[in-house]
Amino acid sequence: MRITINLEEELYALVKELAKHEGDSISGVVNRLVREASELAYLVREEQAPYTVDADQGWPVVRPTVRAPLTPDEVRRIEAEEDQRKAML
Repeated sequence: MRITINLEEELYALVKELAKHEGDSISGVVNRLVREASELAYLVREEQAPYTVDADQGWPVVRPTVRAPLTPDEVRRIEAEEDQRKAML
């Protein structure tokens, strides 16, 4: 489908550079970027992404991961691994 869109100068420069770098047309790059954005929006709607987008501000909001607290044994293991890494430096 053929349409005309107005891009901000910075976006046009970015798309043009991407097209050159990827050996694609500007239309091809715009199509790919719009498709990727729509897939990401789908993931956010389906809550499969690790974040949501705040409806008021438009900022991504990261959901905390639910994890059991670390046990003393896990803390000792992590500390031992860090000590080994430091010793290798």
